[in-house]
Amino acid sequence: MRKVIKTFAHLLSPVSKRFYRNLENPQQAQKAVQHRLVEQLKQCEYGQHYQIRDAEDWHNLPIVTYEDLQPWIPQPNESPIQKIGLTPDPILFYELTSGSSGPRKHIPYTRALRRAFNHMFCIWAHDLIVHGPSFSSGKFYFSITPSFSKANASQGTTDDADYLDPWLRWLLHPFLVMAPAATTPEKFKNELAQTLLKTPHLEIVSIWSPSFFTTQLDYIYRHRERLATELKPIISSERAALLLQDKISWAALWPKLKLISCWDSAIAADGADSLRHLFPHTLVQGKGLLATEAPMTVPLIAAKGHVPLLSDVYFEFE
Repeated sequence: MRKVIKTFAHLLSPVSKRFYRNLENPQQAQKAVQHRLVEQLKQCEYGQHYQIRDAEDWHNLPIVTYEDLQPWIPQPNESPIQKIGLTPDPILFYELTSGSSGPRKHIPYTRALRRAFNHMFCIWAHDLIVHGPSFSSGKFYFSITPSFSKANASQGTTDDADYLDPWLRWLLHPFLVMAPAATTPEKFKNELAQTLLKTPHLEIVSIWSPSFFTTQLDYIYRHRERLATELKPIISSERAALLLQDKISWAALWPKLKLISCWDSAIAADGADSLRHLFPHTLVQGKGLLATEAPMTVPLIAAKGHVPLLSDVYFEFE
Protein backbone atom coordinates (compact mmCIF):
# COMPACT_ATOMS: atom_id res chain seq x y z
CA MET A 1 0.00 0.00 0.00
CA ARG A 2 2.94 2.32 0.63
CA LYS A 3 3.85 2.02 -3.08
CA VAL A 4 0.26 2.91 -4.02
CA ILE A 5 0.44 6.02 -1.81
CA LYS A 6 3.72 7.07 -3.46
CA THR A 7 2.14 6.55 -6.89
CA PHE A 8 -0.76 8.75 -5.78
CA ALA A 9 1.74 11.47 -4.80
CA HIS A 10 3.38 11.15 -8.22
CA LEU A 11 0.00 11.73 -9.90
CA LEU A 12 -0.51 14.88 -7.81
CA SER A 13 3.00 16.18 -8.49
CA PRO A 14 2.16 18.36 -11.57
CA VAL A 15 -0.44 20.36 -9.59
CA SER A 16 2.04 20.82 -6.74
CA LYS A 17 4.85 21.93 -9.07
CA ARG A 18 2.60 24.55 -10.71
CA PHE A 19 1.66 25.84 -7.27
CA TYR A 20 5.30 26.26 -6.22
CA ARG A 21 6.12 28.01 -9.51
CA ASN A 22 3.31 30.47 -8.79
CA LEU A 23 4.74 31.12 -5.32
CA GLU A 24 7.96 32.25 -6.99
CA ASN A 25 6.10 34.96 -8.92
CA PRO A 26 2.97 35.85 -6.93
CA GLN A 27 2.19 39.06 -8.83
CA GLN A 28 2.10 37.24 -12.16
CA ALA A 29 -0.06 34.47 -10.70
CA GLN A 30 -2.54 36.99 -9.28
CA LYS A 31 -2.72 38.93 -12.54
CA ALA A 32 -3.60 35.70 -14.34
CA VAL A 33 -6.44 35.06 -11.86
CA GLN A 34 -7.68 38.62 -12.23
CA HIS A 35 -7.62 38.29 -16.03
CA ARG A 36 -9.75 35.12 -15.84
CA LEU A 37 -12.23 36.84 -13.54
CA VAL A 38 -12.48 39.89 -15.81
CA GLU A 39 -13.20 37.66 -18.81
CA GLN A 40 -16.00 35.99 -16.82
CA LEU A 41 -17.40 39.30 -15.56
CA LYS A 42 -17.57 40.63 -19.12
CA GLN A 43 -19.91 37.76 -19.98
CA CYS A 44 -22.34 38.11 -17.07
CA GLU A 45 -24.93 40.60 -15.84
CA TYR A 46 -22.99 41.59 -12.72
CA GLY A 47 -19.87 42.59 -14.65
CA GLN A 48 -21.89 44.39 -17.29
CA HIS A 49 -23.78 46.26 -14.57
CA TYR A 50 -20.48 47.64 -13.24
CA GLN A 51 -19.08 48.18 -16.75
CA ILE A 52 -16.17 45.76 -16.41
CA ARG A 53 -14.30 45.70 -19.75
CA ASP A 54 -10.71 45.06 -18.61
CA ALA A 55 -8.54 45.02 -15.49
CA GLU A 56 -8.49 48.82 -15.42
CA ASP A 57 -12.19 48.72 -14.48
CA TRP A 58 -11.58 46.47 -11.48
CA HIS A 59 -12.01 49.42 -9.10
CA ASN A 60 -15.65 49.67 -10.26
CA LEU A 61 -16.47 46.56 -8.24
CA PRO A 62 -17.82 47.48 -4.77
CA ILE A 63 -17.02 45.77 -1.48
CA VAL A 64 -20.14 43.72 -0.76
CA THR A 65 -21.77 41.31 1.66
CA TYR A 66 -23.67 38.14 0.78
CA GLU A 67 -26.90 40.12 1.21
CA ASP A 68 -25.70 42.63 -1.43
CA LEU A 69 -25.03 39.78 -3.86
CA GLN A 70 -28.19 37.81 -3.07
CA PRO A 71 -30.33 39.52 -5.80
CA TRP A 72 -27.80 38.20 -8.33
CA ILE A 73 -28.02 34.63 -6.98
CA PRO A 74 -31.21 32.62 -7.60
CA GLN A 75 -31.87 30.53 -4.50
CA PRO A 76 -32.39 26.75 -4.84
CA ASN A 77 -36.15 27.01 -4.25
CA GLU A 78 -36.56 29.89 -6.72
CA SER A 79 -35.23 28.50 -9.98
CA PRO A 80 -33.53 25.47 -11.55
CA ILE A 81 -29.78 25.16 -11.13
CA GLN A 82 -28.64 26.96 -14.28
CA LYS A 83 -26.73 30.24 -14.36
CA ILE A 84 -26.48 33.24 -12.06
CA GLY A 85 -25.83 36.88 -12.77
CA LEU A 86 -22.42 36.70 -11.09
CA THR A 87 -20.88 34.23 -13.54
CA PRO A 88 -21.47 32.71 -16.99
CA ASP A 89 -20.75 29.25 -15.54
CA PRO A 90 -23.64 26.91 -14.68
CA ILE A 91 -24.26 26.01 -11.03
CA LEU A 92 -23.40 22.41 -10.12
CA PHE A 93 -25.10 22.52 -6.72
CA TYR A 94 -25.73 24.77 -3.72
CA GLU A 95 -23.96 24.24 -0.41
CA LEU A 96 -25.09 25.66 2.95
CA THR A 97 -22.54 27.48 5.10
CA SER A 98 -22.05 26.22 8.65
CA GLY A 99 -23.63 29.30 10.20
CA SER A 100 -20.75 29.74 12.65
CA SER A 101 -20.39 33.47 11.85
CA GLY A 102 -23.96 34.39 10.95
CA PRO A 103 -27.13 33.01 9.32
CA ARG A 104 -26.66 29.98 7.06
CA LYS A 105 -26.36 30.93 3.39
CA HIS A 106 -26.74 29.04 0.13
CA ILE A 107 -23.43 29.16 -1.77
CA PRO A 108 -23.64 28.29 -5.49
CA TYR A 109 -20.89 25.94 -6.66
CA THR A 110 -19.50 26.16 -10.18
CA ARG A 111 -16.79 24.03 -11.80
CA ALA A 112 -14.25 26.80 -11.16
CA LEU A 113 -15.00 26.84 -7.43
CA ARG A 114 -14.86 23.06 -7.16
CA ARG A 115 -11.60 23.12 -9.13
CA ALA A 116 -10.13 25.49 -6.53
CA PHE A 117 -11.00 23.00 -3.75
CA ASN A 118 -9.57 20.24 -5.94
CA HIS A 119 -6.26 22.11 -6.39
CA MET A 120 -6.03 22.80 -2.67
CA PHE A 121 -6.57 19.12 -1.84
CA CYS A 122 -3.96 17.97 -4.39
CA ILE A 123 -1.32 20.39 -3.06
CA TRP A 124 -2.11 19.46 0.55
CA ALA A 125 -2.12 15.70 -0.06
CA HIS A 126 1.15 15.83 -2.05
CA ASP A 127 2.83 17.84 0.72
CA LEU A 128 1.65 15.41 3.41
CA ILE A 129 2.87 12.33 1.55
CA VAL A 130 6.25 13.88 0.70
CA HIS A 131 6.94 15.87 3.89
CA GLY A 132 4.48 14.56 6.49
CA PRO A 133 4.06 11.36 8.51
CA SER A 134 4.86 8.03 6.86
CA PHE A 135 1.46 6.71 5.80
CA SER A 136 1.11 2.96 5.28
CA SER A 137 -2.62 2.14 4.96
CA GLY A 138 -3.86 5.52 3.72
CA LYS A 139 -7.21 4.89 5.46
CA PHE A 140 -8.90 8.29 5.43
CA TYR A 141 -12.09 9.49 7.13
CA PHE A 142 -13.38 12.49 5.20
CA SER A 143 -15.91 14.27 7.42
CA ILE A 144 -19.51 13.90 6.32
CA THR A 145 -21.70 16.96 6.75
CA PRO A 146 -25.11 15.27 6.95
CA SER A 147 -28.45 16.87 6.19
CA PHE A 148 -31.47 15.22 7.82
CA SER A 149 -34.01 17.60 6.32
CA LYS A 150 -36.05 16.19 3.44
CA ALA A 151 -36.15 19.70 1.99
CA ASN A 152 -32.38 19.72 1.71
CA ALA A 153 -31.94 16.12 0.63
CA SER A 154 -31.44 16.99 -3.03
CA GLN A 155 -29.18 20.00 -2.40
CA GLY A 156 -25.51 20.26 -1.61
CA THR A 157 -22.96 17.56 -1.02
CA THR A 158 -23.64 14.13 0.43
CA ASP A 159 -20.14 14.04 1.91
CA ASP A 160 -17.15 16.35 1.87
CA ALA A 161 -15.44 14.37 -0.90
CA ASP A 162 -18.06 15.94 -3.19
CA TYR A 163 -15.98 19.12 -3.03
CA LEU A 164 -13.51 17.26 -5.27
CA ASP A 165 -13.62 16.46 -8.99
CA PRO A 166 -14.94 12.99 -9.93
CA TRP A 167 -11.50 11.71 -11.08
CA LEU A 168 -9.96 12.53 -7.70
CA ARG A 169 -12.87 10.98 -5.78
CA TRP A 170 -12.37 7.84 -7.86
CA LEU A 171 -8.65 7.72 -6.97
CA LEU A 172 -9.41 8.27 -3.28
CA HIS A 173 -12.24 5.73 -3.10
CA PRO A 174 -10.09 2.74 -1.98
CA PHE A 175 -8.75 4.79 0.94
CA LEU A 176 -11.98 6.42 2.13
CA VAL A 177 -13.67 5.27 5.33
CA MET A 178 -17.38 5.90 4.80
CA ALA A 179 -20.27 5.43 7.22
CA PRO A 180 -23.63 4.26 5.81
CA ALA A 181 -26.27 6.92 5.23
CA ALA A 182 -28.49 7.77 8.21
CA THR A 183 -31.80 9.58 8.59
CA THR A 184 -31.36 11.12 12.07
CA PRO A 185 -28.45 12.65 14.02
CA GLU A 186 -28.51 9.77 16.54
CA LYS A 187 -28.40 7.12 13.79
CA PHE A 188 -25.61 9.03 12.06
CA LYS A 189 -23.50 9.04 15.25
CA ASN A 190 -24.11 5.33 15.73
CA GLU A 191 -23.20 4.43 12.13
CA LEU A 192 -20.08 6.58 12.27
CA ALA A 193 -19.05 5.14 15.67
CA GLN A 194 -19.30 1.60 14.34
CA THR A 195 -17.47 2.48 11.11
CA LEU A 196 -14.56 4.12 12.94
CA LEU A 197 -14.30 1.32 15.50
CA LYS A 198 -14.17 -1.23 12.67
CA THR A 199 -11.16 0.62 11.18
CA PRO A 200 -8.12 -0.12 13.43
CA HIS A 201 -5.71 1.11 10.74
CA LEU A 202 -7.31 4.55 10.44
CA GLU A 203 -4.51 7.01 9.59
CA ILE A 204 -6.19 10.31 8.66
CA VAL A 205 -9.23 12.17 9.97
CA SER A 206 -10.27 15.29 8.06
CA ILE A 207 -13.03 17.32 9.72
CA TRP A 208 -14.10 20.95 9.83
CA SER A 209 -14.64 21.73 13.52
CA PRO A 210 -12.63 19.76 16.13
CA SER A 211 -15.82 19.54 18.23
CA PHE A 212 -17.28 17.26 15.54
CA PHE A 213 -14.71 14.60 16.47
CA THR A 214 -14.75 15.14 20.25
CA THR A 215 -18.58 14.89 20.18
CA GLN A 216 -18.26 11.60 18.31
CA LEU A 217 -15.72 10.28 20.84
CA ASP A 218 -18.10 11.26 23.64
CA TYR A 219 -20.87 9.30 21.92
CA ILE A 220 -18.61 6.23 21.68
CA TYR A 221 -17.72 6.52 25.38
CA ARG A 222 -21.36 6.81 26.51
CA HIS A 223 -22.40 3.82 24.37
CA ARG A 224 -19.21 1.77 24.75
CA GLU A 225 -20.83 -1.32 26.30
CA ARG A 226 -23.48 -1.61 23.59
CA LEU A 227 -20.95 -0.92 20.83
CA ALA A 228 -18.53 -3.51 22.22
CA THR A 229 -21.33 -6.11 22.28
CA GLU A 230 -22.56 -5.32 18.77
CA LEU A 231 -19.04 -5.29 17.32
CA LYS A 232 -17.80 -8.36 19.22
CA PRO A 233 -17.63 -10.59 16.11
CA ILE A 234 -15.82 -7.86 14.14
CA ILE A 235 -13.26 -6.07 16.32
CA SER A 236 -10.42 -7.80 18.14
CA SER A 237 -10.69 -8.73 21.82
CA GLU A 238 -7.85 -6.28 22.57
CA ARG A 239 -9.75 -3.36 21.00
CA ALA A 240 -12.97 -4.44 22.72
CA ALA A 241 -11.12 -4.35 26.06
CA LEU A 242 -9.81 -0.86 25.30
CA LEU A 243 -13.33 0.25 24.44
CA LEU A 244 -14.71 -1.00 27.76
CA GLN A 245 -12.21 0.87 29.95
CA ASP A 246 -13.57 3.55 32.28
CA LYS A 247 -11.04 5.95 30.77
CA ILE A 248 -10.61 5.06 27.11
CA SER A 249 -7.16 5.57 25.61
CA TRP A 250 -8.22 6.93 22.22
CA ALA A 251 -4.63 6.91 20.96
CA ALA A 252 -4.41 3.16 21.76
CA LEU A 253 -7.77 2.52 20.10
CA TRP A 254 -6.46 4.03 16.85
CA PRO A 255 -2.69 3.50 17.15
CA LYS A 256 -2.08 4.22 13.44
CA LEU A 257 -3.76 7.63 13.45
CA LYS A 258 -1.12 10.01 12.11
CA LEU A 259 -3.06 13.13 11.09
CA ILE A 260 -6.13 15.06 12.21
CA SER A 261 -6.95 17.97 9.92
CA CYS A 262 -9.33 20.56 11.41
CA TRP A 263 -9.79 24.23 12.18
CA ASP A 264 -7.41 25.16 15.01
CA SER A 265 -7.64 28.93 15.41
CA ALA A 266 -10.04 31.46 16.96
CA ILE A 267 -13.01 29.67 18.56
CA ALA A 268 -11.68 26.27 17.38
CA ALA A 269 -8.29 26.63 19.15
CA ASP A 270 -9.37 25.01 22.43
CA GLY A 271 -11.02 22.11 20.60
CA ALA A 272 -7.88 21.46 18.55
CA ASP A 273 -5.78 21.51 21.73
CA SER A 274 -8.15 18.91 23.23
CA LEU A 275 -7.50 16.63 20.26
CA ARG A 276 -3.74 17.14 20.67
CA HIS A 277 -4.11 16.04 24.30
CA LEU A 278 -6.19 12.96 23.38
CA PHE A 279 -3.83 11.99 20.52
CA PRO A 280 -0.36 13.12 21.66
CA HIS A 281 1.49 11.28 18.87
CA THR A 282 -0.80 12.50 16.08
CA LEU A 283 -0.20 15.61 13.97
CA VAL A 284 -3.18 17.94 14.47
CA GLN A 285 -2.88 20.29 11.51
CA GLY A 286 -4.93 23.48 11.14
CA LYS A 287 -6.86 23.98 7.92
CA GLY A 288 -6.05 27.67 7.66
CA LEU A 289 -8.41 30.02 5.89
CA LEU A 290 -10.95 27.61 4.47
CA ALA A 291 -14.67 28.24 4.15
CA THR A 292 -17.70 26.94 2.30
CA GLU A 293 -17.39 29.99 0.03
CA ALA A 294 -13.83 29.22 -1.10
CA PRO A 295 -10.47 27.74 -0.11
CA MET A 296 -8.03 30.61 0.44
CA THR A 297 -4.92 29.06 1.98
CA VAL A 298 -3.38 25.60 2.13
CA PRO A 299 -1.37 24.21 5.09
CA LEU A 300 2.18 23.15 4.20
CA ILE A 301 4.56 21.18 6.43
CA ALA A 302 7.67 23.01 5.23
CA ALA A 303 6.05 26.43 5.64
CA LYS A 304 4.96 25.57 9.22
CA GLY A 305 1.79 27.43 8.38
CA HIS A 306 -0.62 28.32 5.60
CA VAL A 307 0.13 29.62 2.11
CA PRO A 308 -2.34 31.50 -0.17
CA LEU A 309 -3.80 29.74 -3.21
CA LEU A 310 -2.43 32.36 -5.59
CA SER A 311 -3.60 30.69 -8.81
CA ASP A 312 -7.20 30.11 -7.71
CA VAL A 313 -8.28 33.05 -5.56
CA TYR A 314 -7.73 36.77 -6.13
CA PHE A 315 -6.57 38.44 -2.91
CA GLU A 316 -7.20 42.06 -1.97
CA PHE A 317 -6.16 43.61 1.33
CA GLU A 318 -7.42 46.62 3.21
